[in-house]
Amino acid sequence: MSKNKQEGINNPEVVFNTNKSVNLTRQDIEKLVKVARENCRNRIRFCVHQTEEELLHQMFIVHPRHAYVRPHRHVTKSESIFILDGDLDYIIFDECGNIQERLDMGAYNSGKRFFQHTAPGITHTLLIRSEWLVFLEIIEGPFVKTETKYAKWSPTETDHDAAADFVRSLSSNTTT
Repeated sequence: MSKNKQEGINNPEVVFNTNKSVNLTRQDIEKLVKVARENCRNRIRFCVHQTEEELLHQMFIVHPRHAYVRPHRHVTKSESIFILDGDLDYIIFDECGNIQERLDMGAYNSGKRFFQHTAPGITHTLLIRSEWLVFLEIIEGPFVKTETKYAKWSPTETDHDAAADFVRSLSSNTTT
């Protein structure tokens, strides 16, 4: 696995592939978890695609249990995730922030749901229940920041106390 930051991207949580062919082993994923442990927010994203302009984005992502994934929707793009390791609740909301669906997900060998495809316009988040979550995310490119809309009723990632409270409320709310 070749890891290299794309020129112009200065984010220790994002690593772009530099090879025309990519294959990964369990040891490569373990290295990603190790790199995530060393990052400030304990996250890493290995992009199989080489640039943000590519039409297909495939990313191996590692998040720790305490990661807050702000509820968001993709305006025009569908998104798929495939769980490699860990457990989570994939939560889908209505426009007002009420939980519409809560999916208990885990790795393929867990017997739980391991794959989720979400159409454009669906507000969702991940509530991570394991020490580490490793998943493959696939979404159409190119990456356009303004095409991801964050739920106005959800706390920003920089409001750590409110985000922690929000995650606690999701953890205690088990309705579907």
